[in-house]
Amino acid sequence: MLQSLWKNKGTLLLAFTLAFTVWIYATNQADPLLEDEFSSQIPIQYINLADGLILSGNPPSDCTVILKAPQSVWENLNQNDFSIIVDLSGYDTGTYQINLANPQVDIKPALVTELNPAQIDLEIETLLEKTFPIEIQLIGEPAIGYEAEEPTSDPENATIAGPASLISSVSSIQAALDITGERQDVEQTVRLLPLDENGTILDEIIVDPTNTTVSAPIQQGERYRLVAVIPIITGQPAFGFRITKIDVAPEQVIIFSSDPAVFENIPGYVETVPIDIEDAQEAVEIRASLDLPEKTALVGDQNILVQVSIEAIENSMTLTRPIEIQGLADGLYAAASPSSVTVFLTGPLTTLEQLTPDDIRVVIDLFDMDIGTQQVTPQIIVPPTDVEGSILPAVIEVTISTEPPATQEPTTP
Repeated sequence: MLQSLWKNKGTLLLAFTLAFTVWIYATNQADPLLEDEFSSQIPIQYINLADGLILSGNPPSDCTVILKAPQSVWENLNQNDFSIIVDLSGYDTGTYQINLANPQVDIKPALVTELNPAQIDLEIETLLEKTFPIEIQLIGEPAIGYEAEEPTSDPENATIAGPASLISSVSSIQAALDITGERQDVEQTVRLLPLDENGTILDEIIVDPTNTTVSAPIQQGERYRLVAVIPIITGQPAFGFRITKIDVAPEQVIIFSSDPAVFENIPGYVETVPIDIEDAQEAVEIRASLDLPEKTALVGDQNILVQVSIEAIENSMTLTRPIEIQGLADGLYAAASPSSVTVFLTGPLTTLEQLTPDDIRVVIDLFDMDIGTQQVTPQIIVPPTDVEGSILPAVIEVTISTEPPATQEPTTP
């Protein structure tokens, strides 16, 4: 048998090759092998760098991976399935070119065919630390009439760490605080920035702590005074009207005096010149001047706008009115129960005083209503005024028939 197999070894090898080829073809048809660039960048991990050393020059943090894998593997791959590790054990200060090793791929089978970059340049320097006092930069100016006193920070110092070549370039650690338009003390937590002599931020430098709390006292200048504005209103609105609100903008102004002692004898407010609202029936809006104390002046262009809101005085009236029926078809009669209602009216006092009971009508419209008992909502008819009204009861029972009501005179259709 062995001799027979040996004699036919060529035939057997050909059969095996054909079978393997058919299997490979069938497998590739069902789950084709694809080579492509992975959609996400793969992070590069730098490990085992000796204490006292640091990478400088912003080494690449990720790379592009091209790999070959069956379609089924591609469908399940994600960024976490790759790991690219650069082991820096034994490296000292200096400049190096390092070839990236093929990344480990957790899902098999998959073959990495290309990395970009495949080689990286690394610069390793001595890690230095240095302590700097924190310098505070105030941005902008406080409100007019206010001054910023010496700011402080907590903590007062910060430690920086980084490559020796960069540490020597750091000239200051600064914290910027914006005090534009402020009228009271400012306290904020701000980021600490390592700067070179040109004011450029050195991002590679590590600052500890990263933030500081900066406080800037804001005080009123000796020659300035913040005072309230009080509008002086004279006269009375027209009869039946009243003042509902008085607004002034701005509510406070800053006054100046070349003699700070002046402020010792003036109150904490200034008044406007008198504003006359005699017989006014609507809102009054006016730009008013201020009656300033002697030896003082208004700081800046601060116009005073005074708005006096005036409304009609509201009153109420209650009366009883009969129900009028309208729209009843010919030959029909209607009886309302009750036949009269209580009417409540609210509106301006001057308007209500001019109304008479005959001016108020309560009407029920029975247009297109058939014989029987109906529930109808009456309507109040008032002369064209700004009066509002309500009725009690709000719904009336109406009986429609062909005979006049026994206890009520027929109502004219």
